[in-house]
Formats: sequence, structure tokens, C-alpha cells
Amino acid sequence: MKFQHLAHIAFRVKDMDRALDFYCGTLGLRKVYSMTHGERLEKTGHEIPQGANYDDEWIVFLEFGDRQFIELFSALPQAEMTDYNDKHIGYLHFCLEVEDIHAAYEELTAKGATIFRPLDLGPDHTWQFWVCDPDGNRFEICQYTDASKELL
Repeated sequence: MKFQHLAHIAFRVKDMDRALDFYCGTLGLRKVYSMTHGERLEKTGHEIPQGANYDDEWIVFLEFGDRQFIELFSALPQAEMTDYNDKHIGYLHFCLEVEDIHAAYEELTAKGATIFRPLDLGPDHTWQFWVCDPDGNRFEICQYTDASKELL
């Protein structure tokens, strides 16, 4: 298995507007893709969190290098927080890009890696699966497609 890039690093932020002002305005990163809560509902069937609006940005990708991104998730209202990923503000995960996602999935499965989420085409049209290291730290492995929203 050959890794291409560190594809993205993900953070959950308390205030998306404030975060975008910092990352885009202060750091100069370019916003390349976002998905609203409404689009998430339409693409995945996940309900809109209580207190969020249909047009509120749920996820935003900011480019910091060639095919490398910071992924920002908006914080959920307190009542919607059910597990660590929901409750935690700050670093969430990293993602590694591979040349051949199917071969990588087969290789890691054959080697007994703990697969947290199986191979799937995400709502952003990027192939992905999730792995846990021996301490339970989750990370994503992806392969971009010609339709990947981050690359358009």
C-alpha cells in the first residue's frame, strides 16, 4: 500500500463563522467545498440537529496544499452530542490518501486491522474507510475520484 498525501486533518469548531474568518481571513486558506445540514440530510438521511438550520454549514474543506485540506465540522447543539466525536471540540482525525482504496482495504483487512467503518463512497464522492489503531484512535483512508467535491 502506498500513501499519496496527508489528505486532511479534521477539527470540530464551536463557531464556523469565527473559524472561517481565522482560517481564510487570517491564514489565507481557500474554501473549496462545504456541505450544509440540508445537503447532509438529502445525501445521507441524517437528521438536521436540533437548533441547526437547513442552510447552516455542517462541514467545510479548506485547501492548504495540493490535494491537502483542513476539514471543519460545526459543533452540534449540546442535546445532540452522544459520543466523543460529537462532544469534543478540536482535533478529530487525520486522513491518508492512497492510490488504490480497494487494494488498501483488502490488505488491511487481511492483516487483521480493526476496521471502524467499511469501504464506502462518501457524500462528497470520495472513497473512504476508517481504521482504529491498537489504542482505538480512529483515522480515515481515502481515494479521491473525478467527482470528489474537494477537487472540483
